[in-house]
Amino acid sequence: MYIPSDPKIWREIKHDSFIRKPQFWLPLLGGGLIAYGIPEDVFQKYPLLETFVQFVSDLVPSIDQWSKRSSFTNTTRILFSYFWLLVPYYTFIIAKNETYKQHFIDQWLSKGKGRHFLPLLLVTMTLIFASLFYFVAFPEESNCRRFCIYESIVFQWLYVGCMTIGIAGLLSGMNWWLNNFKIIHFTQLNKGDRK
Repeated sequence: MYIPSDPKIWREIKHDSFIRKPQFWLPLLGGGLIAYGIPEDVFQKYPLLETFVQFVSDLVPSIDQWSKRSSFTNTTRILFSYFWLLVPYYTFIIAKNETYKQHFIDQWLSKGKGRHFLPLLLVTMTLIFASLFYFVAFPEESNCRRFCIYESIVFQWLYVGCMTIGIAGLLSGMNWWLNNFKIIHFTQLNKGDRK
């Protein structure tokens, strides 16, 4: 797994007021509680929970693939279902962040005429990431030596958390683009801003 080593990235994360808010971290920690606090026989004790998770699994094909390959079948099903339900939540709170929104618009406007082609990139990335998360589960490794995602609930939690926030960020970007379509595409730029 790639961990960025550039100190500038970590400084920006440290000083980002949005990331320091409980509304960002508490749902992720809820996923950690699911990963470590739920016994594997939870569906026998709570059949209503199983019905709910089955409903989400029926909507999202990759959940059943992940759970069949996982060493923690029921925990994986609950974890992935929970994080799929968090996609709209994170999309909403990221989209409402005025700092991110303004940064997004400024970045697009700084691209000059190239800003008219950025929606294609945004839509493509959103479709790719959402489709991967929706349809695809990693293939099983027969001789797992390093990155055994199906044998580690921590790796599953990290993967599903990152995918949830990534997809929510892309959906937020689409929201900002559509809501600021006139500003992004019809604003007259100064000569210094054009490329």
